[in-house]
Amino acid sequence: MKSTYKKALIGIGGLAVIALAAIGFSLNSHPSKSEEPTHQASVQVSKNGAEIIFTEHHPGLEQFKIETVTKQSSVLRIKAPAQVVASFQNQGILFSQPEASSLYSEYLQSLANFEKSQKNEARSNEMFKYQAATAKDLGEAKTEALNARSIKSDLEARLKSLGLDPIELKKEKSGKIWLLAEVPENQLHEVEKGEEVKTTLISYPGQTFLGHVAAIGEVIDPGTRTVKVRVTLDGAKDLLKPGMFAECDFGVPEQDAIVLPSTAIVTVEEKNFIFVKKSDHQFERRPVSIANSTEQASVISSGLAPGEQVVTTGAIFLKGLSFGY
Repeated sequence: MKSTYKKALIGIGGLAVIALAAIGFSLNSHPSKSEEPTHQASVQVSKNGAEIIFTEHHPGLEQFKIETVTKQSSVLRIKAPAQVVASFQNQGILFSQPEASSLYSEYLQSLANFEKSQKNEARSNEMFKYQAATAKDLGEAKTEALNARSIKSDLEARLKSLGLDPIELKKEKSGKIWLLAEVPENQLHEVEKGEEVKTTLISYPGQTFLGHVAAIGEVIDPGTRTVKVRVTLDGAKDLLKPGMFAECDFGVPEQDAIVLPSTAIVTVEEKNFIFVKKSDHQFERRPVSIANSTEQASVISSGLAPGEQVVTTGAIFLKGLSFGY
């Protein structure tokens, strides 16, 4: 009886092993989708990251926008926030800052004192020459002139730090308006003295006031990395008031230039790169030189030719593949 029972168990066990083996064979013969090869999702990066090749139907290809390069005439918009800082009236100058008004008054007084001390020194020199004044008198006159010059120079420097040239303030004609625009350091090379500037103000939506660049500051603000650019307007004194906020548009015309949107350019270690489409699945990293740029676009001076195709959307993804981050 026990022998028959053992044989039955062995028979059942054997059938179970055979069944499991059959199931395993069936599973191995028909792999599930999750176990299918993933070679379609692979990307080949070579030549130290300069060449990127995707496999066909790679999902990453869908995120790229490609544009064909052409030469075109365009205007790069360099816009900078500004403020009306001075209005020149027949009765004097209205400043936006009380500090500027006080400094300018002190400057005018120091200028008068300096001119007076210069005359006293010249007269003392002449009198000393004919022995009508002592060496002490001459020394005191020289010291007075030196002190007057020092005070005047200090006030000049303080006014210039506010973007106000005291000599130009004194010479400016009635009816003029001064604005100070804060131009980013990396765009300053696009601003030229004398160029036309379009100014808009939130106080007068839809209106544009034309002015010119009168002066470019000599000092870069260490906090904002901007430079004060003085813009002069004529004939708007009845509308523009000191203290009003504005925006200055330093339009830069570019003739027959290759202009790319900023999204097409990636920067690594202060070098600029783009990605050129070589085939449906292949991209080439290319170094380029930029002639000038704004936040929205850049003019390419070398590294790219008309007719080539450039990635303008998705370049940041290619940057990660190319440089490894």
